Amino acid sequence: MYQDFAADRGSLALDGFALDALPWVTRYTPLRPDLEGTLVFTRLPSDREDELIQAQIDYFAQRGCDFEWKLYEFDEPADLKRRLAARGFQEDDTEAFMLCAVEPERSAPRMRSGLRIERITDRSGVRDLVRVQELIWEQPFRWLGDILGETLEQRPQQLSLYCAYDDGRAVGTGWTTFLPGSAYAELHGGAVLARYRGRGIYADLFRIRLAEIRRRGYRWAAVDASAMSRPILARLGFQHVCMTVPMRKLW
Repeated sequence: MYQDFAADRGSLALDGFALDALPWVTRYTPLRPDLEGTLVFTRLPSDREDELIQAQIDYFAQRGCDFEWKLYEFDEPADLKRRLAARGFQEDDTEAFMLCAVEPERSAPRMRSGLRIERITDRSGVRDLVRVQELIWEQPFRWLGDILGETLEQRPQQLSLYCAYDDGRAVGTGWTTFLPGSAYAELHGGAVLARYRGRGIYADLFRIRLAEIRRRGYRWAAVDASAMSRPILARLGFQHVCMTVPMRKLW
């Protein structure tokens, strides 16, 4: 399942980044100074691991660009995490890569939370969404608002944003990216303010997004799930594929 996902996504561009689909890794170089570079889907040849790791470090160092090397359990070499840690990479929170097969459904999704869930279509709504993320993670996400707002305006078919509202206040978020040519729609930002958890809001945000994924003909929904989200997603039909961990290099 992971190999199919890597083959599907390894040559697709992302907003705000230049793509280099190298034979042993997919590299995304940011096109704006407030973003970090990314390396993903690693398969280094057994006789050149250290050489190629250093080549990527040098590449981003020359650009003065922080970057993340995202590791999946199936990446090669198996000790890549150890090799990166030895070169000063910092380990971020581990997540579970999970997939859900999109099956036909004849009825509309049943909402259970009782709150209003709204499709976000403008910058004002994006600000609501970003504010929820900032309250949950306790850090600024201006860059996220810029990326989502630009994509919404320039390529609206590739992004679908939702907020849950309680009496006009945004209390939950979730969005989906739809890359052209991919069989996988990716879920992001599923989150609910602490005082509103346990009311079915997270599940409602998922159901409304899954219904859209189904309408648009995608075969799979993919997500990197936090420890808090994993059990909810498992109940909603997601299968655990492997663990994934970001290793970050800061200058």
